[in-house]
Amino acid sequence: MLLGVTTLFWGWQNGAWLTGLSLAILIEGARLLPWRWELDDQDFNRIADLSAVLLLGLIYYQYDTHAVHGIFGTLRWLPLVLLPLLAAQIYSTREGIRYSTLFISIRRAEARGRIVDGGEIDLRYPFLALCLLSASAGTADRSRFYAGLCLLVVWALWRFRSPRYSVIIWGGVLAFSLALGMGIQTGILKTRTALEPIVLEWLQERLWQMRDPYRTQTVIGEIGDFKTSDRILMRVDAPRGAPPALLREASYRTYSTGVWLAGSTGFSPLRSDIEGTSWVLQGGEGPFSRANISQRLRRGKGLLALPGGTHRLEKLPVEELKQNSLGAVTVSSGPDLVEYTAYYRPGETVDLEADETDLQLPRRQRALFMELADELGLRGLDAEVAIARVAAYFQRNFSYTLVQRRSQGLRPLAYFLQESRRGHCEYFATATVLLLRAASIPARYATGYSVQEYSTLEARFIVRRRHAHSWALVRVNGQWRDLDTTPAVWAPLEAEAASGWEPFFDFFAWLRYRFTRWRVGEGGVETGWLPWLALPLLLLLIWRLRSTRRQTRAQAGLPSQRRPQPVGMDSDYYKIETFLAAAGVARPSGATPQNWLRQLAESPHLDGMDEVLKDILPIHYRWRFDPQGLDERAREEFGRRVQAWLMRYAAGLGTGPAARKEKSG
Repeated sequence: MLLGVTTLFWGWQNGAWLTGLSLAILIEGARLLPWRWELDDQDFNRIADLSAVLLLGLIYYQYDTHAVHGIFGTLRWLPLVLLPLLAAQIYSTREGIRYSTLFISIRRAEARGRIVDGGEIDLRYPFLALCLLSASAGTADRSRFYAGLCLLVVWALWRFRSPRYSVIIWGGVLAFSLALGMGIQTGILKTRTALEPIVLEWLQERLWQMRDPYRTQTVIGEIGDFKTSDRILMRVDAPRGAPPALLREASYRTYSTGVWLAGSTGFSPLRSDIEGTSWVLQGGEGPFSRANISQRLRRGKGLLALPGGTHRLEKLPVEELKQNSLGAVTVSSGPDLVEYTAYYRPGETVDLEADETDLQLPRRQRALFMELADELGLRGLDAEVAIARVAAYFQRNFSYTLVQRRSQGLRPLAYFLQESRRGHCEYFATATVLLLRAASIPARYATGYSVQEYSTLEARFIVRRRHAHSWALVRVNGQWRDLDTTPAVWAPLEAEAASGWEPFFDFFAWLRYRFTRWRVGEGGVETGWLPWLALPLLLLLIWRLRSTRRQTRAQAGLPSQRRPQPVGMDSDYYKIETFLAAAGVARPSGATPQNWLRQLAESPHLDGMDEVLKDILPIHYRWRFDPQGLDERAREEFGRRVQAWLMRYAAGLGTGPAARKEKSG
């Protein structure tokens, strides 16, 4: 009964009585059953591989959730990892487990003939020691741990005492040893109490960089580094209408040598209701737009990505929420996953009022931007007119790319404006802010994410790391307004470069999200899910060992999700695709319009494809992906342009020899 009592002791020290009792019944129940499984080496190897997978999963979860504090969490649950192997031994006809089962190196050496017999070990003794080690990392009363440990040690050593000495001498030596161990343990605990905070702080600083999540500066190029990652960071659902186009994390005021600085903007606590789930960012009555946002927090800390003009947050169970004067909202202590509802009205922000800082130009670039402002005639213009002229300037004369060449003697921003005229969002946003300031219009630099991709799997919009974005904030008519001058084609261009494995990884990301939701629970508190893994683990072991036959199960079909019609699906551009499909040159499934039209333009038998590619498709992309979209007049003009193209080319394309040749091809 020693092993069963030890598992109960382990469950008591870790606050997992039910799990400890289940393990004790499983282990001691083997002595009551008359039958045993006849397992071979291959069966034991499979079970050992299962334990290795469980160990890796446990380590990953603990370190992903608790950083370096996951060391103690890993120690606490180690007996569950070794349980499959122990159960296989005590319920089989063998008295031990071969070393080759535990060590792949010995397994390979035996397969190559280098070792004839690697020997075996009775796993009950290592499991006993592991339970005691795991109990030492528990959260129960520490004063009683050593007393329970001493009793279990006496119990374990009693049957091995030497008959050469009396019980009194044996007990005295053992009592002296245990007392000496108590003294050593007390000294170790005091040393640990003094050193542990220092060591953990050093590890966190060096390995995980657990600093304040709000960054007071950002360097041009950092967002560009995120553009190659397909990792899903957030999920956005808009119950009524389209979701917000941009989610802002932070904004910055001062630019110097490629670095944007926020300045001294302290955080102030926000007020909440008595339950701590409803938080007011600014006053005001509805009606509001509403967005449900799901976001992971690293170690329970992080900046919230919010729509511009957010008035309040609902269903956000965190201990404290703070906001600075530039609109950044940070969580200092919360669960791994937060799901909240943001009520917002675009334009009504709580950002600090504009002052001279929002008009400052860097000394080294001042002449460049003042000259460009004069060239565009921005001086003295109405703010609305000047903003429209700046946006048109970047749309007409610049293109998007993630590849930046090194400039010849010019600073990166000057090279972007004067030579390459190609860059990613950070260059567009920075140049826009400084150009508006040169026109005496207050502006700031904002960073966050663009909401643009709908997931049919999750039936909501998802935000990936590559959707990290920067744009300008401009002060007009007493309000801060988002101004994004980055060409709208940046979204489809980056989507085209995505990995072909993206759907595969998205599926597992969705499973992890659902698992985290279940683990955290509705109230944002962890639900103690880990002890319940003992039952499915036991069932899995029984199912695996009961027979060598394999049964197949029909895969249950997932209910189909209807995808809402994205913005821009009523674009007149699709009339061109319809005519081309009728002519036998339909766009292949999975091909982007840009790549497809580029291939058609290279065909000598099709006329007008260059015009669609260069003049019509960019406007269609603006309609689809630009947060500001097209106004009614622009849509009408676009429709007339498409209709004119159809009148010139569509009829001949559908009936002429060129169409017949394309069809036969």
